[in-house]
Amino acid sequence: MRNCNTLLDVINNRLCIGCGACTHILGSDVAIMIDYPEEGLRPALLRDLTPEENKKSLKVCPGICVPAQVNKISVDPLVGPVVKAWIGHAANQDVRRIGSSGGIITAISTYCLENDLIDYVAHTGMDAAEPWKNCNVISQSSVEILQKAGSRYAPSSPCEHFSVIRENKKKYVFVGKPCDVAALALTIKQQPELLECIPLVLSFFCAGVPATKSAFDLVNDFMDGRMENLQEVHYRGNGWPGEFRIKTKDLQNYNLYSYAESWHILQASRGLRCRLCADGMGDLADIACGDAWHLYKHDGNLGLSIVVARTKKGCSIVEDAIKDGYLVLREIKKDEILRSQGTDSGIINRRCAIWGRLFVLKLLGIPVTRFKGVPLRKAWKQLDLRTRLRIIIGTVVRVIKYGWNKPSH
Repeated sequence: MRNCNTLLDVINNRLCIGCGACTHILGSDVAIMIDYPEEGLRPALLRDLTPEENKKSLKVCPGICVPAQVNKISVDPLVGPVVKAWIGHAANQDVRRIGSSGGIITAISTYCLENDLIDYVAHTGMDAAEPWKNCNVISQSSVEILQKAGSRYAPSSPCEHFSVIRENKKKYVFVGKPCDVAALALTIKQQPELLECIPLVLSFFCAGVPATKSAFDLVNDFMDGRMENLQEVHYRGNGWPGEFRIKTKDLQNYNLYSYAESWHILQASRGLRCRLCADGMGDLADIACGDAWHLYKHDGNLGLSIVVARTKKGCSIVEDAIKDGYLVLREIKKDEILRSQGTDSGIINRRCAIWGRLFVLKLLGIPVTRFKGVPLRKAWKQLDLRTRLRIIIGTVVRVIKYGWNKPSH
């Protein structure tokens, strides 16, 4: 089996997801994040790494390992650790409309900020210079949070925030993809002081990150190459699930694709690490949210989300936000989480299939991510024999078709 002994090995074996944790731990004088349009954000080394620096970078890399949760909460094979779960939306109708599926993360972030539980929110927003891209954002008001609300189906490196967070020694809500949250958990093991600076971690259900070029091509085709006239790109939101839409500098708005149409195009460029991710539901966050797809109807509903408290702290925050009028939620059981994220999103199906896919890749000598504390074999056993065989054969076919058995560089 090929081994990942260096940061370059992680990149060359397609295990990098561009979180930015390695650039934080190494320092900006050693590594920076660069956007490679066909792949996404990746660390660029400014010099050769020492053996010790390679070890440091691998210790915070969610491409190498996703750690087990430290809270003593039982982990369900399909939906992860659950203290309590709800379904609902933000109480504020503007937040609900602008957010992608009910505005839950925006509402919780605002609640924490307005009640002095934290000083800032570290999250991701649209890049003003190249609006099909993302940028790292630190907000300190509800207005700033709302300006950056909505899903962004493009690469992001929110773990670059860690350096600023660690230096400022203020309190932050951190919002990131499940893999970003895993990187945070790994980084806290190396820098425990980050735990004091980030008292709350929010995540969302994620089916993978498309490459930058996918969104660029969607917009560039419509703009006929005149990208300098582009002002905004929104992947969804302004209704549920919303449409892929743009705004030009002459203030014209255009709906280019439905959510389903745009995601069908964008998802094809997801990398190997995303396709082999067992944590699409934010197992390591305090609170994770995702579309309540089982209740979606084309009736003008402004959005409904599944809300899962993964820790007791997260549960307490949600319950307090309900009491204080920031959230409108009803409690649900595990089966409703499963119904909401079944065949339409594929997140549950992917979690069931991962053990078999990883098993095949390991047999073929291909490095894979270790998912600690996740009962993947139990999830695999939920599938019937015919489905398991189809997954195994399909994985072998994809390895040959896409050349996953060979380094990318």
